[in-house]
Amino acid sequence: MLEGHKKWFEVIKEDYPTDSVIGIDPRLLTADAGLLRVSFLEKAGFKVDLSIDNIVDHVWVNRPASAKPPIFIHEEWAGKSITEKVGWVREKIQSKKGNAAIFNGLSEIGWILNLRSSEIPHNPFFKGVLIIRKEGGSLYLPKSHPSLNS
Repeated sequence: MLEGHKKWFEVIKEDYPTDSVIGIDPRLLTADAGLLRVSFLEKAGFKVDLSIDNIVDHVWVNRPASAKPPIFIHEEWAGKSITEKVGWVREKIQSKKGNAAIFNGLSEIGWILNLRSSEIPHNPFFKGVLIIRKEGGSLYLPKSHPSLNS
């Protein structure tokens, strides 16, 4: 925070009437951060619109596509194969009498699948969610992500 500059919530409280509607795109915040913002704004007398219809998407018509680097297999230094790691996860699922395990930690997904990317600056991982089931599994990537390249 730059010295002498107001925080976002100070600006809203000082510059907008308390019956104003404040729009928040919930896709851009963690659940905890979103709940804190909604709680703060509602206590201050504002109405909150948690719309996934982001106004910037309508205004920025010539927005360039996100150039995400490809995901690649990184097994040379991994120590264990993807098959071994997924097998270990399935053993844990079975021992807990579960049906699936869901991973959203970027380092966990990268480790289990021996995958890397340079999508995030200074970080060898990529955004995604991994579901491993007793049989099968799925890796969910943002729809704008390029195909998996090996």
